[in-house]
Amino acid sequence: MSHQSYRSPRLTSIIGGIVLAVLLLLTLCMLGNVVKSVGAAVYLVPAKLGMLTQVRAADVATLDMQRSPSILAFSRPGPYHAYTADLHLLEVAGLLGDSNAEPWLVIRSVRTGEKVPVDFVTRGVRPYDTPYAPGRPILSFAIPAPGEYTLTHPSRPATLAVVPDYTTGQETALTLAVVAEVLLVVGVTVLVLRRRAGRRPPSPKRPT
Repeated sequence: MSHQSYRSPRLTSIIGGIVLAVLLLLTLCMLGNVVKSVGAAVYLVPAKLGMLTQVRAADVATLDMQRSPSILAFSRPGPYHAYTADLHLLEVAGLLGDSNAEPWLVIRSVRTGEKVPVDFVTRGVRPYDTPYAPGRPILSFAIPAPGEYTLTHPSRPATLAVVPDYTTGQETALTLAVVAEVLLVVGVTVLVLRRRAGRRPPSPKRPT
């Protein structure tokens, strides 16, 4: 009976495996940014036509979580999302959201002391998420009136990006807008190709 001799992995194979793992990790980390960037380009035309409102860079308020509590001024009432790219916060938000736990962010009006209800957002990145905020939304809340609000949260070396929520409840309209845009582009492309094919002179017949 023959025995196969053990061959240790070559150095190039080890380096290649490490490089491949790093590239895979970078791809996964950047996938969300790619999805949001593509979505921003796709929804640019509907936004210009007034079919939807996109978040501007000036609408994003960055909250340093190492300081708690923090005071944030809201110039407009309505729904908001809190985004983060912190992997630990993303994981915790998913676990707590699935277990219907109490959110760790407490928001109160400075003027009235009224508490603003906060909910977890457990979905992944969507094309209509703003590229101006890193990561994806993990918390949602609705500001009842303009003014200053106190935000209390656990202290950690991370940031939250608070942006207006223009998408919740509009998911169907956003999907239909993308479908209509894709159909329009495909239809125009097919029409152009057919016209070009119709203008080509017929190929001469070969003599028998």
